[in-house]
Amino acid sequence: MKLRKLSGKMSNKKKQENKEVPLGVKIISVIFFIESVLYLIFVIFEVVLIIKDNYTFNFLIVTYDFLQLLIGVSCFLIGIGLWKLERGVKTISIIFLVSVAAYYMFIERLIFGTFWETTFLEIFMTRLIILSSLVMAAYLLFNKKVKEAFKK
Repeated sequence: MKLRKLSGKMSNKKKQENKEVPLGVKIISVIFFIESVLYLIFVIFEVVLIIKDNYTFNFLIVTYDFLQLLIGVSCFLIGIGLWKLERGVKTISIIFLVSVAAYYMFIERLIFGTFWETTFLEIFMTRLIILSSLVMAAYLLFNKKVKEAFKK
């Protein structure tokens, strides 16, 4: 019996195993995993409340829950991609983080000042989300170790 030479495939696997994931990327990946779990829990909680309270079918609520489910799944996929150092996922995660910051800036400017009284905690949490999203995006975009890790 002749053994096939698998050195080409094995070298690709070794190259993938030799990639060292920077600690900051691992932390951001875990944050995406946690965020995806929170989105999914929120959707399940809201569906249970709708069923329990016998709400009539509301297209807006169903659409909102569907979008939350999509965001949760995409956060999970982004977390996996960052953990595995997938090149395209780095760009997608930067766009996602900047979008989150822009969304919360919109919420803070438009809704908090006009529709209801805001508490210090609401303003603080909103600004914390904005700042942390922009810091994570800047880290993924400008850190030298991250650039080198995603080039390999």
